[in-house]
Amino acid sequence: MLASKRTLLMNLTSSILLVLFLISASTGATSIQSLSFKQLSQNAELVFEGEVSEVQSELKSNKSSIVTLITFDVRDVILGNWSEPTITLEFLGGTVEGQTMRIQALVYPQLGEHGVYFVESTHQQMVNPLLGWAQGHFKVKNDEMATSSGQMISSLNEGQVSPLGTLSKGPANGVQVKGKSSQSGVTLSDFKRAILQARD
Repeated sequence: MLASKRTLLMNLTSSILLVLFLISASTGATSIQSLSFKQLSQNAELVFEGEVSEVQSELKSNKSSIVTLITFDVRDVILGNWSEPTITLEFLGGTVEGQTMRIQALVYPQLGEHGVYFVESTHQQMVNPLLGWAQGHFKVKNDEMATSSGQMISSLNEGQVSPLGTLSKGPANGVQVKGKSSQSGVTLSDFKRAILQARD
């Protein structure tokens, strides 16, 4: 009995270490390719405006990892095909019964958050389903757009495509954030229009 418990614990530990190794290897220790705003618009399977209505973490059935399931009420499908009133996206990591699995640089949409989300894939399991991680995650504040870190956006253009291997150091190329000036920001409707223009 003790031997079987020890074997189970060793298998679980090995599985978790393997998952963490694969994450590190595939993302360069969570280093993400720099994308342009045009690349976000052209390469996302789905872009939608929504609000986070539920956040729930659970242990995967094989007990090798923890995932966080985030459900959004879909307000508007900007690009792609989605007919359901809600969508649930799976992010790696989270906390279950005191056990925490953290993924460096992964910003989870928070309960009640209103935003625009560029989804890389609606059907593949990924560390982060949002294209370019934080680069494809935008918040709406008083009808103006902000980055996932809360910086208000002052202007948008398609952005220059970075050479392969260039790592992201902030928002997608072409997304300009406000300085300390009181310049006006990019509205939600202007943001949606820019997405559609960049897709063409």
